[in-house]
Amino acid sequence: MVTNGGGLGIVSTDAAREAGLEVVPLADPVHRRLEAVLPPTASLVNPVDLVGDADAARYGNALHAIGPDAADAVIVVLTAQASTDAAGVARAVVGATRGWGIPVVAAFVGGGRVAPGARALEDAGIPCYPFPEPAVKSLAGMATLVARRGRHHDPTRVAVDGDGARRHLARLAAAGRTSLGMLDLLPVLEPAGIPCTSVREAATAEEAAAVARRAERRARRHAIALDVEVEELEAFGC
Repeated sequence: MVTNGGGLGIVSTDAAREAGLEVVPLADPVHRRLEAVLPPTASLVNPVDLVGDADAARYGNALHAIGPDAADAVIVVLTAQASTDAAGVARAVVGATRGWGIPVVAAFVGGGRVAPGARALEDAGIPCYPFPEPAVKSLAGMATLVARRGRHHDPTRVAVDGDGARRHLARLAAAGRTSLGMLDLLPVLEPAGIPCTSVREAATAEEAAAVARRAERRARRHAIALDVEVEELEAFGC
């Protein structure tokens, strides 16, 4: 984390820990590089506090010193000060992080005073938020998504009776069927163990109404399950 306000650095750190992210200490080589380019008043721990008078050059120097190998992601926080050039800081952030292979997000706090900088970051593809908490939430969501994608999934294998399927489809073709529905395909899919939507044929209007009522009850149960999944996704900012 890189910030020009110690208070927002604390807020960012607390939000990160609550979201399950680690705010790791910076390695000694990174610490030495920061020490060489930042004033003595700056804090060189993580978050890196550039102090309130930080200009675009100081942000750029700090990010160059940190580099893309110091952490898995970087949050850049700016709070508006009397002399803040938000657009200049944004350009410095974009230039310093160009080509990085890790996520970079920003929080520019100050409303209209930092709006030009926020727009410049967004135009360059760096997400910028009005407060640190949603920026952290965004990173936590990315981390969760990466973890889920990294899980090993065995490909689903099914055993299809090719000859039986061809005979069944040939019978349908001989009967003049050119458009197939689920009832037509169930004899091919179900023996192969492929999950299918429950399909029932109704001979009368009363039977159709009963089938529809059962389908509605199943749909409601699925909707409840989907609500739970949506809440889980919203928990990490998606």
